[in-house]
Amino acid sequence: MEEIENEPTTIQDFLPAESIESPEPFPQTPADSSTKPFFQNIAAFLRRYRLPVLIGCALLLTSGVVGYAVWKPNITPKTTTTENLLGDLVSDSSKTENTDATQSAEDQQEKTASPEPLGSPTVSKTPSPKATPKAQVTPSTIVLPKPTPTATPADYVFGSDRKIIRSYDDGSGRGAVTTTHDVSSSPSFDPVIDLWNDSIKVCTKIQDNNDTGGILAVLIVEDNGYQVSATDEHPGETICKNLFISTGQHTITLKINPNRTHTESNYGNNTLQFNYTMKGDTQAPTYEIFGPVKDETHGGTCMFVQHITDNLIRVDQLSVEHFIDDQVKIPDANGRICVLGTAGESHTYRVRAKDKAGNLNEQSKPFSLL
Repeated sequence: MEEIENEPTTIQDFLPAESIESPEPFPQTPADSSTKPFFQNIAAFLRRYRLPVLIGCALLLTSGVVGYAVWKPNITPKTTTTENLLGDLVSDSSKTENTDATQSAEDQQEKTASPEPLGSPTVSKTPSPKATPKAQVTPSTIVLPKPTPTATPADYVFGSDRKIIRSYDDGSGRGAVTTTHDVSSSPSFDPVIDLWNDSIKVCTKIQDNNDTGGILAVLIVEDNGYQVSATDEHPGETICKNLFISTGQHTITLKINPNRTHTESNYGNNTLQFNYTMKGDTQAPTYEIFGPVKDETHGGTCMFVQHITDNLIRVDQLSVEHFIDDQVKIPDANGRICVLGTAGESHTYRVRAKDKAGNLNEQSKPFSLL
């Protein structure tokens, strides 16, 4: 093999020639002269590259501290941030530049001085938790919501006092005569003398079985299907409604709450129905014709009627007409119709008597003058 010329044998041989400074004389050690070149080279290397070396040492130291803190989770590590590391490096660099004059002494101390041991991190003792007595659990009382009371619906009915009252004038001059009948009896009424003073009315009372507070109830009165009245009435009050007095049978229907405007618990008792009858006047007035008689005072022949009666009304309320040969005559003060003329003349006397119901009694009688 060929020997390689100029084979590097020391650290200085690896460095550029211009970057190599003349190292300061290194003290001789007679006891071990074989190590002199090695230590000289190390010292020169450290003087030349002291800043990178210091940075590397700082990084190693920081890595060790961080690793130890991670490995010991109960130990509170010192907070290490990138800003703190950079600050330490800058501080070390400034210190190195300011101490170039005494670098040799520092290098010697770096060789001989052993690194200070890391301070043992302070372990914070976590106090053992004290046993807290368990609170006694008191079961809470469950309060159920009270149900909302449901409003009681009404229950309209007719009271037990149900009457038909008839009032009329009997022509005696004593005033009105009143008769009372229960609706269940289906009363029948005779015609009266004075129809203007005749009246028939039904009287009853609306009641609410559930007593819901006197809500107004509609009351409709019908007579043979024809609506007589429709009014709002208060339960508990007596109500009287006039009815028809026309001749014939009448069917009366009373209806409470007919359209179910108000809610009820029972709609089946809202109707009351009954009957009554108004008798018709079918009897005409009665009378008798008298004459002829001689009028001794004035002369002439007189005709007249007597004993006029009617089943209902007074005589003075009857319509009585007098005729002589179809000519209307007015009776004198004595109620007579007198005719003057030649004796033996023939004539006819006619009378028409009619009551307010229209019943007519017509009679005629021929006669001769006396």
